[in-house]
Amino acid sequence: MKKYLLTLVTLLFSTLCMKGQDIVVTVAPVQQVLPPQALMYVANAGKYFNVTLTNVSGQSQQIYLGMSLERVMPHYMDALSTPHGIQPSTPITIAPNATIHLNMLDLKHSFSHLSSRSISVASDIFSGYASGSYGLLPEGQYRVKITAYKWASPKLAYPVVLSNASSGTATFFVSYKAQAPEFLTPVLTSLNKDGIAEVDALNTQFTWKESIVTGFPRQVRYAYTLKVVEVLKGQPKDYAMEHNPAVYLRRNILAPLCIIPPHYIGNRLEEGKLYAAQVTATSKSHGALDFVMVENDGKSDIRLFRIVSTKERTVEPDDTLADNELLAAAGLPAEALDAKGASLEDLRMMAEDNMYAALDAEILARANDSIAKSKFDDMLRIMGRIKNMPYPTAKKDGHTQDAKDAYKEIESCAEHTRQSADDAAAAYANAYKAFKAIQEERGRLKKEADGNELGEATDECVTAVSKAKHAALECKARYEAVKITEMMAKKRISSLNKLE
Repeated sequence: MKKYLLTLVTLLFSTLCMKGQDIVVTVAPVQQVLPPQALMYVANAGKYFNVTLTNVSGQSQQIYLGMSLERVMPHYMDALSTPHGIQPSTPITIAPNATIHLNMLDLKHSFSHLSSRSISVASDIFSGYASGSYGLLPEGQYRVKITAYKWASPKLAYPVVLSNASSGTATFFVSYKAQAPEFLTPVLTSLNKDGIAEVDALNTQFTWKESIVTGFPRQVRYAYTLKVVEVLKGQPKDYAMEHNPAVYLRRNILAPLCIIPPHYIGNRLEEGKLYAAQVTATSKSHGALDFVMVENDGKSDIRLFRIVSTKERTVEPDDTLADNELLAAAGLPAEALDAKGASLEDLRMMAEDNMYAALDAEILARANDSIAKSKFDDMLRIMGRIKNMPYPTAKKDGHTQDAKDAYKEIESCAEHTRQSADDAAAAYANAYKAFKAIQEERGRLKKEADGNELGEATDECVTAVSKAKHAALECKARYEAVKITEMMAKKRISSLNKLE
């Protein structure tokens, strides 16, 4: 009996392998990071993989396909496999010495005859119902293998492998878990023993850490929503955020910063009252290949705060607000800065409008700096893969072009950041122009407005110029950072060009 079983196993093994040189299978993922829905790889394989079949034999071949998927990092796992012996009703036919590229419909039909029950899937994949990861592959590096089997009618007793054992594999990453936003400002310090931050009535700025995909970092676009509610006496902050009406709500914020407009202070948000703020991140990448799952449903921690008045202050000295280098960058030397004849309200609005223009430029500069760094990381990963393969293969597979495309995007980010720096410098200079006009024409303005109005307008201008100056300096720093990123990327592209 044992001898019979051994003979049967030997026969089965030889049957599986005896014709494994007739078909060469080439597989490539459509992108290096794929979504985690395991069964979709079988149900709609063409959306995730490009497959080419080459018949290297001298006769026509009729085949069907099998798929297996395994995680290779951080630790090994058999993730998924289709049954070897279930063939579809119609085969894929390849002429002698011919090559065919399977389109999305071809690949869909290649596996559409399989029921979900016949597909072997790792139990871990369907154990994360409570965490929201039910049916999702764990993050990591994966290897897919497409195998070509001989199709026959009537069906063969045992499956016969026609594809070369060394062909049909490709690696890719699964990465989709992103951190929730985390407040940076308003800051909680050791002085805030009650866990309530203080927000300056003249500086109602909220900033937070951007959501990032942590497993295999990649650029994902998010839209943020900032919601502020009043917390009534005795209410837990979670309950207040869920049930109380919003006193301030702004949607579709594209950078991790939001400033509550001044006219809300004293009207919708009052000094002394307790408020709660929360940011929610939503991915703007809605394609099937851009799946992202942000922790805590995208919601940040809840930050408690109160509005606090700035103590009465004097006008800052002119040399504190002036930055001759920024003014020169804007093409507005000090002697050209005048706005004579403008009303007090016009000057105040001029300072405020330019402050917001500078802050908008800062947001764009920060975003482009972040994108440039991400693209540089992409370049390093691509060039790491190129390093581990023969250069002609890397060029053929499009890796060199991917690296060059990433460099072009870094160049574009540098140009956009330079433009942001120029815009912020010009906005700062215009805000400073309004402040200078108030300083130099106080006599005329006193006749047009009472002392309180002049004092308030002056204070608002000082605040606006100070914020615009800070934004312009930040844009300048971001531009310098992007230029360094561009320089490092250029060196690596130069080394790649030498190979061509």
